[in-house]
Amino acid sequence: MDSIYAQNLDPEDFEVICIDDASTDNTLEILHREQKVRLNLRVLHHETNKRQGGGRNTGMAAAEGNYLMFLDHDDIYLPNSLTEVVATLQKQHCLPDILMCDYITNTDSSKSLHYSSNSRQMMTGGQFMDTQQVPWVPWLCAFRTQFFRHHSRQFRECVLFEDTDFVLGCFARANSVFYSPIPLICYSVPGSRKGQTTSSNMIQLIDQRFQLLDAIKNDINDLSSSNDHINDIELSIKALSNHYIFAYRCVILEIWWRCCYLQRIALLKQHPIQYNRIPKGKNEIIAFAISYLPNTTNLLVSLIKPALYAMLYIRRIVKNRRK
Repeated sequence: MDSIYAQNLDPEDFEVICIDDASTDNTLEILHREQKVRLNLRVLHHETNKRQGGGRNTGMAAAEGNYLMFLDHDDIYLPNSLTEVVATLQKQHCLPDILMCDYITNTDSSKSLHYSSNSRQMMTGGQFMDTQQVPWVPWLCAFRTQFFRHHSRQFRECVLFEDTDFVLGCFARANSVFYSPIPLICYSVPGSRKGQTTSSNMIQLIDQRFQLLDAIKNDINDLSSSNDHINDIELSIKALSNHYIFAYRCVILEIWWRCCYLQRIALLKQHPIQYNRIPKGKNEIIAFAISYLPNTTNLLVSLIKPALYAMLYIRRIVKNRRK
């Protein structure tokens, strides 16, 4: 919160909404203490924990400003970044539905931006998704409030990975998106700072990832049958479908391999529809992964070939000793 109030902005020009998501420590007490000295600070409380999605939905419903931005508890705004956001929006002849910015990480000493190759031209959401790099997180963007409310955008609540489908759906529906290389956020790499939430439960992680895939698929279907006027909607559907395929591959290559055989069987029973494309046999899994990413073949060869040479070498030594 200190990084917000350190910006060179008039307190009357913005509001800060903090959501206490049923905390069990003294968070709510601290927020109420801050509220006494921050006249533009509003504190809202959840009786039950709804995770990030629920907190953001509560804040979105209460927001009164023209644009909405999100900040997680373990990230900070860089100095004067919000001032640059306001200045950039004021320069636009037509206010964009989404202003996308950039970020640095707390572990990168070079402080390099991650999306600086993106175009500086105003585009439709479909054009942007088809030609530019799109973030899967909401805290890099300023979203026009009326755009949100027109399309009734909501985060999924009480789940992990609630932000990816939300952000992709917003970009797919946007009639105007503009990227500006503003270093907005210093992102805390998971595990690098205290207070971060992580999960090591592989079953939960992969289950939640497939719920995410369901949400993206539902968004594709909603767009296909939408009566809203969305520019370049065919491009949006195509780009969203590509993101779905990429997310599917990520699940297989990032998490599926970490599960033991019994965990895979359990997941197959939980998600029979999602997994119907995945071979159940142990040997077929390798062929499946190779078919997804051709470069995986080279990777496997580079790993297996030295191992085979090592085995042959050991075998030769053993034979010689027996003689």
